[in-house]
Amino acid sequence: MRAHFHVGAIGNGNRAKLAINLILSLNRAALTEGLVFANAVGLDPTDILELAKKCSAASVALAAKCASIVDAILRQRAASPSWRRTFR
Repeated sequence: MRAHFHVGAIGNGNRAKLAINLILSLNRAALTEGLVFANAVGLDPTDILELAKKCSAASVALAAKCASIVDAILRQRAASPSWRRTFR
């Protein structure tokens, strides 16, 4: 069962949903960037994901989308021989 919240006047529910969706999308973007960075510096994104699930980076969004993000990163690496960037 989903929770219901009263956020005030008519229209505030839509604005609240936009705010929550912004937070969610930024969370997923940060997760993706972190995993891409880990991959680029030679770390296994699957290992980093398992670490993230057990530390302060853990979130519901991470648990919901993490496997598909790692799969996409690994597919990109397999498809492109020039996937690695040099970090100095």
